[in-house]
Amino acid sequence: MNVLQISYLKLADHKGGKRVWMQGLKLEEAGYKIGSFYSRHFDCDKHQLVLLTSDNEASENNRKVCRKKVGDEFYPLIDIANQELAELFSGVDRIQVIIQPGKITIEYHQHDRKRIEREHRLEQTLLSGLAVPIASMAHGAGIMDYYLHKGLEDTGVRSGMIWAVEPDNTYLQTSLNNNPIWSYQSQVIEGRIEDVDAKSLQSPLMIFSEPCTGASKSGRVKNKLAFAEAHETAGTAFLGWLMAIKELSPAILVLENVPEYQSTISMHMIRETLTDWRYKLHEVIVGRELGAFEDRKRFCLIAVSEGLDFELDLQPIRQREQTLAAILDDIPADSQCWSPCDYLDKKAVRDKQAGKGFSMQLVDGESLKVGCIGKGYSKWRSTEPLVKHPTAPSLKRLLTVNELSQIKTIDKSLVQGMSRTKQMK
Repeated sequence: MNVLQISYLKLADHKGGKRVWMQGLKLEEAGYKIGSFYSRHFDCDKHQLVLLTSDNEASENNRKVCRKKVGDEFYPLIDIANQELAELFSGVDRIQVIIQPGKITIEYHQHDRKRIEREHRLEQTLLSGLAVPIASMAHGAGIMDYYLHKGLEDTGVRSGMIWAVEPDNTYLQTSLNNNPIWSYQSQVIEGRIEDVDAKSLQSPLMIFSEPCTGASKSGRVKNKLAFAEAHETAGTAFLGWLMAIKELSPAILVLENVPEYQSTISMHMIRETLTDWRYKLHEVIVGRELGAFEDRKRFCLIAVSEGLDFELDLQPIRQREQTLAAILDDIPADSQCWSPCDYLDKKAVRDKQAGKGFSMQLVDGESLKVGCIGKGYSKWRSTEPLVKHPTAPSLKRLLTVNELSQIKTIDKSLVQGMSRTKQMK
């Protein structure tokens, strides 16, 4: 049957019930002329109210199409206000109206329908004891994925990776080689988030992401970006993420990024869109208070489908080491890894003279923390931690992969087989 009109309307409160107001437009063309009659049919199972045109004026169920004067014109008006409507659409404040010749269907707004369906899927999955299907975008080597799955397992919830998206082949291969979250049913997607055709993917109950290279301070400076969205590879990733969410409708979303991302245009659009799609948003900046030795702050968004009971209560997962001495490897004083790095000393002097406020970050066994260690740490940058030689003040070295893994509280087996340069990213 031909659809003449679709209206997305708000349910108004009216004398303890709800009210729907339809006026003009295609009503007359659909057969709902001023003074004509229609019958009402409430379907509680489908959460629908169907209005059918009727020639029977005497029926108790029939209602008359009224009129509304606007200027010099009169338009057909259908005004429904009762308790039955409130019961039929309990818990929602928007509805979808489909107008066809001789038939009007009033039902859940698509966003509310998707919300109810995804919450039901999660409930049934948990009740049946099945593994919760999880997907990953901007997967990297799957480190965040690994700890998410592990955290769920520690609370008695089984989970499984159904697909992951990552453009870097090396990271994907490393994750496949080392990460226990994969199974024979998992799908590997090599490419950008924006490349993904979400319609071809299995719907997860949880999905998370996304790249931070355009939002970080260093990324903005290095790439000379006026705003995070201008980054050539990561700037539009959030659009692909949102399109996948709209199509797949997962019950829970987790997004992790640099703190600066919280004030980006991307994050504003994400907030507005997810709220409209019936998610409750929980935002937090987390750092070393959760147990890591590295003083690295991250922004975390957890978006939960509105009907789910969720409270964000972060607790430390481990006891942090008191000093760096508990982490440092036993490196011989004559090892080739020690270097004078004269150019860094000279740069520090220039930066100080220029008033830039940059200084070398030198650490030793007595250090109580180390600063943020960014992508490309192997390049010997002055603002990232360098270990001081125990006896020769001019010498310093990079942290080892083993030390980095402990400082960041990452199981180093997850990056086994990668080049040292990649491991340090």
